[in-house]
Amino acid sequence: KPLSVSQATTEIELIKSRALLGKVVDDLQLNRLQTPDLFPVIGPYLYRTFKPARDGELAQPLFGLTQYAWGGEKIEVFQLEVPEHLLGEKLTLTAGKPGQFSLYDSEHNLLLGGALNRVVEGHGIKIQVATLQARPGTDFTVSRQRTLSTALIYQNRLKIAEAG
Repeated sequence: KPLSVSQATTEIELIKSRALLGKVVDDLQLNRLQTPDLFPVIGPYLYRTFKPARDGELAQPLFGLTQYAWGGEKIEVFQLEVPEHLLGEKLTLTAGKPGQFSLYDSEHNLLLGGALNRVVEGHGIKIQVATLQARPGTDFTVSRQRTLSTALIYQNRLKIAEAG
């Protein structure tokens, strides 16, 4: 049975509601950002166009700048919880020896260090890194955004209209 205009409007508003979007953001962990640090200007192009000859291969760093990702680097942060004062703050995750990493705040103070696939806690932070493919010293930016802020971004992008 077709929906009345008021029913359709109600359903559209329900789908776009912040509460529902907030739950989706939390469930899909859309408020957790993780990106490799790229050299300015040419870094994004080099990273995007790198074609590894074999699985796990990394591009050679230019100019000896090993803190940047040049191609082939990967990260997957499975869990990231931070205290209120760190919500929205960019943290630096630095690859260590294979399977190891360190996490720093924006002032480059060491917050914690840990190993892949283990929950690591310290300074009110809980993190679990599932994948980290990078040479030692390569930096990644990780952050946890406020759920409401992320939901509002998606709400503004959401285009829903009545069919027909």
